[in-house]
Amino acid sequence: MRSYIIILVTLLSLVFSSCRKEASSSVSTNPNIVNGCEIIQAQVVTTNLVSHQVHTYINQYQYDSLGRLTYAGDDLGNDSSHFHYHDNDCDDDNHGSWHSSSNGYTVSSEGPRGRYQYSYDGNGYLQLEIYTDSSGFGPDDSYTESYYWDNNNNLSLSIKQYSSQTIPLTTTYSYYTDKANQVLVPSTLQLGKHSRNLIQQKTSSEGNTVVSSYSYSYIYDGSGKVAQYTETNQGHQQAVYTLIYSCH
Repeated sequence: MRSYIIILVTLLSLVFSSCRKEASSSVSTNPNIVNGCEIIQAQVVTTNLVSHQVHTYINQYQYDSLGRLTYAGDDLGNDSSHFHYHDNDCDDDNHGSWHSSSNGYTVSSEGPRGRYQYSYDGNGYLQLEIYTDSSGFGPDDSYTESYYWDNNNNLSLSIKQYSSQTIPLTTTYSYYTDKANQVLVPSTLQLGKHSRNLIQQKTSSEGNTVVSSYSYSYIYDGSGKVAQYTETNQGHQQAVYTLIYSCH
């Protein structure tokens, strides 16, 4: 595993939510709140497209009175954690911690395996992520990743350069121009502003070799929230997420 952040995320690069300062954590500003509702459960059904094996589990989420994520875990007891807030800082049960600036954007995070640092442009969009591996396990996985945004304020390109490799990992992103972005996986980070639209596809390559290619599709409920979305890793695996909300 080349990076370490203790959160349950699938679309981390595109669904950033925050470990916010108490004064700014409100229903109107917290990206975990969608049309006055919070995701409290996601049923996940994964299908191996080669062996056709099916695996099902349920991710569960809890929040405090300010709408901040306080618990994330699954019904199998894997990777569960409680989150604790201290003004601009946040930590969890697994020795992870986050520090945010006064505007709520995460500027650094760290855990047992290493430390992250983040920087933004003047409009609040993520520009650079620096990860320093301090685990001492396996090869050096430290990296620097740069992010590039298009004229529609969508993340279009990221380039990750590992210190142990000469060829960078390049990821390109495309979007549904008619679908506004929405937080689909609650988390405790806010890495700047969101992309404007929902992701349609992302493809990662090393040189001329495609490492992975994911596509996404969405189904909405009657109030305009995403009720279900499907992530397909071309030729390998498909995951269907069915979301349950608690509305205020």
